[in-house]
Amino acid sequence: MLVYEFLRSIAEQMGDAKPGSPFRRYTLTNLLHFYNEAMCFVTTHRPDLFTDFLVMKLEPGPDQDARCCGCTTIVGVTAQIDADGNIIRDLSENGAKSTKIERWYRPVCRTSDGGTMLMSYTMVSGMPGRFTVNPPVPPGEDVWVKVKCVHAAPDIAEAQVLSTDSPATTGDCKFLPAIRSLILWRALGGDIHATGATNQSAIEFKNAITLLGIEYKFAKELEAT
Repeated sequence: MLVYEFLRSIAEQMGDAKPGSPFRRYTLTNLLHFYNEAMCFVTTHRPDLFTDFLVMKLEPGPDQDARCCGCTTIVGVTAQIDADGNIIRDLSENGAKSTKIERWYRPVCRTSDGGTMLMSYTMVSGMPGRFTVNPPVPPGEDVWVKVKCVHAAPDIAEAQVLSTDSPATTGDCKFLPAIRSLILWRALGGDIHATGATNQSAIEFKNAITLLGIEYKFAKELEAT
């Protein structure tokens, strides 16, 4: 769905889509700002909706940074793989044992072709996207892993929305109802002229967090309303 059409439908919902002159009361610039805010909100509280597997070539040494691959953070490193994507072995954080990899806990740390066999990884506390590997990657050796990567929310510019060549799209539609409610929450919350706007704004926020399944994160705020 085009972002422009999505925002226009919201303007229509708020009675601001007069034929030939939409976005009079709630400007396209403002609604797009709320749209980008809403996408960041969803990414923050439901990162799983922006999570995908990513193949990453490691840097020499123990310290690794997945942000260079477009990840804002990572959920975990699932496996060491070869350049063709074949799994060499499953990985665990901090060397924790599991049924799949318990047999790998022995001094041998070379693959069948003589390359380094990773034993474990550790997420760097307070530094999203950063992790270390054990043993460190030797200089000049190619070591690949598969990571669960959380991508950044898209930050769309107005020029992209209005483009006639390649207009911006909303992408995955599964969280659009929550995005709609978050935009309405922001737009109505600042409208001091519309009757009942403040109450409707609170309702839209409740709708959004219910749709996202994160009511528990805002329990105190909900009780206050």
